[in-house]
Amino acid sequence: MDQPFSVPQALLEKPSFNWVNFLFLTSTPLLALVIVPWYLHHYDMTGAEFAIQFFFFMITGLGITMGYHRFFSHKTYEANPFVKLTLLVFGAMAIQNSALLWSSDHRKHHQFTDTDQDPYNAKRGFWFSHIIWIFWEAPDRSNISNVKDLAGDPLVMWQHRNYLMIAILGNVLLLTLFGLIIGNVLGVFVMSGLFRIVLNHHFTFFINSFAHITGTQPYSQKDTSRDNFLLALFTYGEGYHNFHHRFPNDYRNGVRWYQFDPSKWVILAFEKIGWTSKLNRTPFEFILREKVKQHKSGVETLWDRFREKDPKTFQQVTSTLHSLKTKIDQAETKMQEAFAQLQKIRENNSKTTGANKNGALSPSVFPKTSCKSIFKMARKNAENAYEEWLRLMQQIITHVKVALPSALAA
Repeated sequence: MDQPFSVPQALLEKPSFNWVNFLFLTSTPLLALVIVPWYLHHYDMTGAEFAIQFFFFMITGLGITMGYHRFFSHKTYEANPFVKLTLLVFGAMAIQNSALLWSSDHRKHHQFTDTDQDPYNAKRGFWFSHIIWIFWEAPDRSNISNVKDLAGDPLVMWQHRNYLMIAILGNVLLLTLFGLIIGNVLGVFVMSGLFRIVLNHHFTFFINSFAHITGTQPYSQKDTSRDNFLLALFTYGEGYHNFHHRFPNDYRNGVRWYQFDPSKWVILAFEKIGWTSKLNRTPFEFILREKVKQHKSGVETLWDRFREKDPKTFQQVTSTLHSLKTKIDQAETKMQEAFAQLQKIRENNSKTTGANKNGALSPSVFPKTSCKSIFKMARKNAENAYEEWLRLMQQIITHVKVALPSALAA
């Protein structure tokens, strides 16, 4: 249940309600609710209109996720000036503030997650983290000490100074141009302009709200962030939010190849043609270690709850459980040995390539051709050991379910 809305102490000391944000973010959805159904009732939407809407929807959305978020806020990869300028222009067209201020807010969110200093603190309720926080101007909003790197970038500062002009002219001129090309300016402005802007706003807002409320936490329970594959479908791959909070320097959110993450795919495609470079990838073994830690913690909690709630039944099945635990420890030993081998391969490779390692958040170092086969074998060994470990862990959970279902209750 949402907590009652209250203004943070800092705002009580110096309140500042942003009427421009309030009026814009409340009027545009209301207009869309009226105008879009009216338009679709009176006009047939053509394939060309749909293609233009999809183009603007994707390019402005990627301007936020691939640009504002993964490039400017987290520096997860490097890009050439053309890509950087394109991301700044289309990011501005999404009308979510300049890259400088957006990144400043987002870095505060990561630094102070779920606290009063978090601009969109999810613990203050769904609606606050979704949109209400934007209506309040924080007293220290002009403090950009956490984005000094961006403040020193001429392109970023050009966009910051001219953000409103870029947002208005970009939307008006480009939408008019495409509308004239297909002979339907009204349709393009309604569907690719108004409707697209409202959708992009709330899809971004979903990450601040839904992605901190619904989903799983396979990598960390230190904050409210969650992985939600359904959200990824609407947010250009941003739905894997628990992974992102645990490994914010990774250019991927959907780390598995099959996970829907268009932002990741575009960044990777641009790397192939030389437009992006130095893509930060969290090493495979670091990711697995976090999953092991989370799963192990959950099973140990269940184990302790079982022993506490029904010590007699626990004693009866203790030999079976301890036998499983011994096998789990053996599988974990194999897994850690494989992890150590992977890390050694990376370290040896980094010495010859000059790569820089910096713990779990460093770029992944891929071995040269000469040791790729050894690396693949070590990774396969780690995966096999993990699968065996996970299977045994599941057996313990199943055993507890059968022996004492109430142990699973909170």
